[in-house]
Amino acid sequence: MKSLFKTILRPVSNWELHTKVWGIYSGNIPQTSVWGAFLTSFILIIALLATPALAAKSALDLGIAGVGARPMGMGKSFVSIADDANAVFQNPAGLAFIKSFAATSMSTRLLNRADYKLLGGIFPTKFGTVGLGYIGLNTPAGYKTTDRASLATATPISYGSSLMILSYGYDLNRRITGTAIGHMAVGGNLKFINNKFDGVEDASGGGLEADLGALVKPNKQLSLGVSLQNIWMGDTIRWNSGAKEDVPATIRIGGSFLAQKNLLVSVDTETPTTNTPILLHGGVEWTPVPILSIRVGADQDPTGPSSSVTNLTMGLGINVKGIRFDYAYRSDALQTDNSNHYFSISFAPEKPVVTEEAIANVKEEGSAFAGIASADKSVASRSISNSPVNSEEWNLAPENPEPEPTLRRVRSYDEIMAEARKAKKK
Repeated sequence: MKSLFKTILRPVSNWELHTKVWGIYSGNIPQTSVWGAFLTSFILIIALLATPALAAKSALDLGIAGVGARPMGMGKSFVSIADDANAVFQNPAGLAFIKSFAATSMSTRLLNRADYKLLGGIFPTKFGTVGLGYIGLNTPAGYKTTDRASLATATPISYGSSLMILSYGYDLNRRITGTAIGHMAVGGNLKFINNKFDGVEDASGGGLEADLGALVKPNKQLSLGVSLQNIWMGDTIRWNSGAKEDVPATIRIGGSFLAQKNLLVSVDTETPTTNTPILLHGGVEWTPVPILSIRVGADQDPTGPSSSVTNLTMGLGINVKGIRFDYAYRSDALQTDNSNHYFSISFAPEKPVVTEEAIANVKEEGSAFAGIASADKSVASRSISNSPVNSEEWNLAPENPEPEPTLRRVRSYDEIMAEARKAKKK
């Protein structure tokens, strides 16, 4: 805690809240001045996230703990998966491959003090896929007083931080075809940050940040992704007091492999631009039945310039007609009382299940259609050759369409799928 105090002291001093720090007591309500409460709140937040002491003038990144239950259950190794609404927060390029509306949410509480909330939605358009995201943090920060004996009547101080995200993903295969690489997509985030201390005058600040992402799928089993987070270097957050902070940039690279039809394995590397080591994240998602998914993972946190600690994660998901309930548990190897529970509710339309019987029906109807069409085309050709119009003139006149063959009505794909599902229920 002393090292955290020393590290955080310099950026906070920019606030020039010229009041005396009476003391900081871990786990208790700090009996401090306004300055002391401000310091304590930042120390609490850093401890909650189990990250190392931040460099001077570095702001908190809500994305460290603001993670959906599904990615958290897989050790936060989601950069190359990004196949649901969590893509807004993990890799915006994944939005490009999502062709229907999707939404997600998350709620967790760290050390029984800091409340995290997450909301995200995806909206496909003909110009690409658009996403919206929100992460919010709220935590008590102490009391505004310089008198230890007046805490009962002192003004409470709380810290709040919010992150609004406007996301976009585009499928490059809409413009580029015939590549040996496979499906490719790119995406980006524009992030609006707002921080505030309630109970302290002129203690608010905000700014903008941005992310870039890319996703490549060479085949149905393999997926590779990269996400450059917080790429606007410099003092991106400006406080009313005149203080400036930056959000540390991070490079995340990952790959995932569908080992079996129901077994997904994923590994990510995280390279911070601060003085911390490269971190690893890994996870497995097993779906024994369509309604149930079981997840385990490993999530590393830095503990110093060249050291890290591995925290185990686990979770499960229950999918009922497109509504998915996800739960994740993340252990903390350094602070046992900081082991957390994550809860998410998500929605995405169910994908149609194609049975072997449905495939056979499609093939059968396709053959029947081809036979009838061929026969009627032959009849049409004979009619044309006997018509007053020369057959060569007919072929050279594209504005004259080929006569429509009189075919029996062929059932649509939806009708075939509905019949297949009905047969399966029987």
